[in-house]
Amino acid sequence: MFSLGNGQLEIILPTSVEPDSWEPLPTCGWDVVTVGSLEVMQLTPLQQRMGASLYYARRKHDTGYRWWEIRFEDHPLAPRTNWGPYGLNDLKEADIALAQIASSRQVQGTPLAVDDENSMTHV
Repeated sequence: MFSLGNGQLEIILPTSVEPDSWEPLPTCGWDVVTVGSLEVMQLTPLQQRMGASLYYARRKHDTGYRWWEIRFEDHPLAPRTNWGPYGLNDLKEADIALAQIASSRQVQGTPLAVDDENSMTHV
């Protein structure tokens, strides 16, 4: 974690999924190889945060693996534990959110492929 003034930057470098769990996620069908996240926080005067996860994965009906930027958020009717989009490295929680099943967490927007045609939007 890096701090500067009233802000912090947290980078969780991509880590490989354990070999014994190399099956696609059971609910959403994504086959995740590695996952990491990035989060920026403002601590004062009002605590705010923004983040996203970076998954190297193959979606259920896709033929190849790609890098995906995925932003998660708390469900509007659930008690809030996080404000704003955030990264989620817990694959059990992410599985439910990516399957678009009602739960305490959901995907904000649409997962964005960031390894090819959309790469310039992140420069």
